Amino acid sequence: MIRSRMPIYLTVITAMAILIGGDSGADAPKVQGVVFEDRDGTGEQAPDEPGIPGVLVSNQFAVTITDANGRYELPAREESFIYVHKPAGYALPLDEYNLPQFYYLHQPDGSPDFLESPGVEPTGPLPGRLDFPLRPKSPAHTFDILSIADPQVRTMEHVHQYREDVVSELAGSDADFALILGDLVGDLNLCGPYKEATAFLGITVFNVPGNHELNYEAPDNRHSLETYKRYFGPQYYSFTWGSTHFIVLDSMDWSYHEDHDRNLCFGMVDDTQKEWLTNLLEYLPKSDQIVLASHIPFVSVVGDGGGFVINNREEILALFENHKRVLALAGHHHTIEHSFGSPDFGWTGDGDFHQMLSGAASGSWWSGPTDLRGIASRVMGDGTPPGYHRIRFSEEGYTERYLAFGHHPDYQMRIIAPHWDPTEESSDDVVVNVFNGHSGWTIEWSLNGEEFESMHQEEPMIEPWVTALHKSRPDEFPEWIQNLLQERVWQTQRIWSASLPNDLETGLHDLRVRAADPYGNTFKAVRLFERVSENAE
Repeated sequence: MIRSRMPIYLTVITAMAILIGGDSGADAPKVQGVVFEDRDGTGEQAPDEPGIPGVLVSNQFAVTITDANGRYELPAREESFIYVHKPAGYALPLDEYNLPQFYYLHQPDGSPDFLESPGVEPTGPLPGRLDFPLRPKSPAHTFDILSIADPQVRTMEHVHQYREDVVSELAGSDADFALILGDLVGDLNLCGPYKEATAFLGITVFNVPGNHELNYEAPDNRHSLETYKRYFGPQYYSFTWGSTHFIVLDSMDWSYHEDHDRNLCFGMVDDTQKEWLTNLLEYLPKSDQIVLASHIPFVSVVGDGGGFVINNREEILALFENHKRVLALAGHHHTIEHSFGSPDFGWTGDGDFHQMLSGAASGSWWSGPTDLRGIASRVMGDGTPPGYHRIRFSEEGYTERYLAFGHHPDYQMRIIAPHWDPTEESSDDVVVNVFNGHSGWTIEWSLNGEEFESMHQEEPMIEPWVTALHKSRPDEFPEWIQNLLQERVWQTQRIWSASLPNDLETGLHDLRVRAADPYGNTFKAVRLFERVSENAE
């Protein structure tokens, strides 16, 4: 039983308790301490372990910076996490689940009694001093992360499949850390098993809250993520890795819908977070790269309102309009999408803005035909096999690639047509789904060894191969997923097409497609198809 979410490695000195108070005023109660170099790894400051100057510390509202001796002071809020923003050149202590320990939860009375799932137990009065240890580490100018969305395990069978197909494939990865973009579970009672399974990745894991981590019985936002806080820590926070600043957001507003339907969770970054962001950005250079991590995206072809996107995106994105490079990572829709800075969805800055949805580890919610291991194929509604993004950051920017679980890294597209649906007439078009494609890709095709020609990117549409799959295997997908397909929810931007020659001869033909991403990588796919004579019986 966890008494509080105080990290194992956080030094807590209780020489004199501080009374709980407000956020401002010369006489307001304070929280104070030291951020120091934990050279011996004990978590306690030794005489030869200096304080670290210039480190950001926050109470999830105010942000301050340590002085020449590593000391900080902040207003004491009624309930909040106090956390240290990891700077470049340092590592955070990890617990036994590879979760970073960089915070202290101050919640004197614990979680309210109305919760149906385990919440935070009372932490008592705020200690008189909170010290944060950081471990010296050579700064990484280039580093890799795994961007994984929506594991969403709802049963212990899903936990088993998650361990077998996701964690087992990524275990021992040489990436620097994993960023898991919300909807970690579909049942709050599985937070523990999910955390235990994810620990076997063997790398640092930063989690993001999603709508399925909400305590649905909560009447408002204040206590809507109590179970998440107990198991995973702050709902929103920040850290620096290399020369890139990561900002994790809580993108759900649970107070918006009176009926509290879990499928109607409103996408929003609330006023408290907005003030925290404003205060945080005062310390982050405008030329540095920013990564925003949220569960609900800012924009999407799947929907534009309610729980589909962050509805106050214009005022949040306006905070970043003077920053030169912003990458937003999100999940929620179980699709792959790329969007680039545009006034159409609220980006008015002069710098680069790129939003990327990382699909879903659970794919179509652990459904679909199973393989010999009993693992569901779980093809997503946009036709993408379940997977994740691997992103490499450097001082110059980043490169990214989508990787499908159980497939070769070069498996990047599916040639759908001709002959994509045996229950329908053959298509006269070449149709290709490029899983990670967007307008920055070049897609070309060649027939029977002729020169490659450009293909046309279609407007957002339903992926026809998925429709055929559901039509031919209706008993292997839940009815509600099939209904969403019929309602044309899962449109995708990633379909390219070209027309076959009208005079194509009967017989076997060799169709080849090559796709070039913006980073200089080229991928290939081949389909052999037969044109049958109209007079053939």
